[in-house]
Amino acid sequence: MTTSNPGGESRLEKPCLVETSQGFSVSYKNRFLYSKYAPKRAIVQAVQSMTFLPNTLILCASPVLWHGLSEILEKAGDGCIVLGIETDRELFRLAQSELEKFKAERGGADGGAKCRVEMLPIDEIRRIVEIMTGKEKSKIDFPKPHTLKRAVMVEMSGGTAFDRDFYREIAAAAENAVASFWKNRITLTKLGRLFSKNLLDNISSLPDAGNCKEFFGRIGNPIVVFGAGEGTQKLLDDIDRRIFERLCVVAVDAAVPSLKANGVRIDFIAAVEAQLAIEKAYIGGGAADSIIFADMASRPAVTRHDNKGVCFFASEFADTNFFRRVTKEDFFPAVVPPLGSVGLTATYLALLLRKDQSVPVFVTGLDFSYSLGATHTKGAPQTIQRQSTCDRLHPAENYEAAFKAGAQRTVGKDGAAAFTDIALYSYARNFQATFEGQRNLFDIGKSGLDLGLIKIDASGSDFWNMMSNFPKFSLAKQKCGRNTESAKKILDFLENEEKSLERIKELLIYGKDVEKCGRTVESELGELITDREYLFLHFPDGHNFDAGNISQLKRIRGEADFFLKTIRNGIRRLRPTPPSP
Repeated sequence: MTTSNPGGESRLEKPCLVETSQGFSVSYKNRFLYSKYAPKRAIVQAVQSMTFLPNTLILCASPVLWHGLSEILEKAGDGCIVLGIETDRELFRLAQSELEKFKAERGGADGGAKCRVEMLPIDEIRRIVEIMTGKEKSKIDFPKPHTLKRAVMVEMSGGTAFDRDFYREIAAAAENAVASFWKNRITLTKLGRLFSKNLLDNISSLPDAGNCKEFFGRIGNPIVVFGAGEGTQKLLDDIDRRIFERLCVVAVDAAVPSLKANGVRIDFIAAVEAQLAIEKAYIGGGAADSIIFADMASRPAVTRHDNKGVCFFASEFADTNFFRRVTKEDFFPAVVPPLGSVGLTATYLALLLRKDQSVPVFVTGLDFSYSLGATHTKGAPQTIQRQSTCDRLHPAENYEAAFKAGAQRTVGKDGAAAFTDIALYSYARNFQATFEGQRNLFDIGKSGLDLGLIKIDASGSDFWNMMSNFPKFSLAKQKCGRNTESAKKILDFLENEEKSLERIKELLIYGKDVEKCGRTVESELGELITDREYLFLHFPDGHNFDAGNISQLKRIRGEADFFLKTIRNGIRRLRPTPPSP
């Protein structure tokens, strides 16, 4: 059935069921979505050739009549979730109706299946990519990432041809979301405890720190961001050093020794590293005349160097109630997106520093790759460490990095051979996605992976002539005094955390003997602990708190003492010193 519109075009108004000798097919938009002879055969054969392991998200693209669903449910392992995805409104209505019939015939909400089966609402379809990547919140009961271990897509009908690119985008987003969750879980298991400790430790330093928001939107001179890749030294070798008198320099902390050795003034340093190794970047006083923009989860020792000042910002390393609660406090610093890499964070901060979008920002040394034998720029802590410990069996050149598991050969933007790995490549992709279309952001690097930015040759006379039009840049020296009002609020906050952890210990040790106000131990424990995920975030099972898990509660009891020590150290730093008698 077709109808003609005023423009003379024909369109099929509704999907039509077509009876065949082996079941029903569907005719829609002048094409059959299943075979005209054996509608079920192709999808059934495809499903039978597939394996659905436990905890798999099975995305059924354009399910229409749901041919093959019975076979999917027979093969699906425990914990699998079957989601029908349809972008066409008419096909969605038909598929939703057919799914309801299927469930009714099987006699259950999910058709008697051992796994969940449903269709996504049509109004949510276009937001599914953002939901899967965590960029968008959904009204639907979408499966939590910790319930899934993998994602696969099954093309259920010819309806996928109407929006094939979008179905592929959904499949990739689902796979990446599940993989990213478990990668993040591994990171949190290894470093989550340290991140939380550093955050609590740095909170007590906030009264003596500056406010990074005071610098945002103030820089009118061009800004250059230095990473610790080989591109930094290559640029320094080719460029006229006098040009830095007119530039605001932002550097990742690992690039500080190299820039200092080359006589480059550093105005701002981006510090996000939480571990001890980064302290080597500050040996020799390279940060003495710079302002450190430090993440709240970064290593506290680096923020206590004698420099122009420290300004904190915070990135959400985990989605927790505690982080949301502390960000609502007046004393807490500005929050920036968790970008994963110090190079991306430095670039993000540089864009916040500029007065407006007409101010150019240049990046170099953000290579996300390396050449054979070298992983960082000359003078970086990693390079110095190799050189100072090399011997006949362990050369200064780091050749093993090019042949480690996960390393792969690639070609840099300069056409030279380079090596990268899964993590570095993901950072490069994330850089492109984060800063795509950013106005007046340029790449002046001489090596590394393509960042998707406009490339400029900074060693040419045109660049020098353009920069010479700007006045010399200088950053006024600032020394932050203690903010007594902020110190009082932070002291109250930490003392409240101390009382809460003491109460958790009391409940875990004495149990029902300390019940009061008619509340049960379980309810009070649940309220206190779920507001303080730092107590269990780094556990292998830390993606979820279970008040009935005795093993988890015993581990939380031990962690309470660990974090109490950090909190009490902060309280001692903040409490006014009593006058001498």
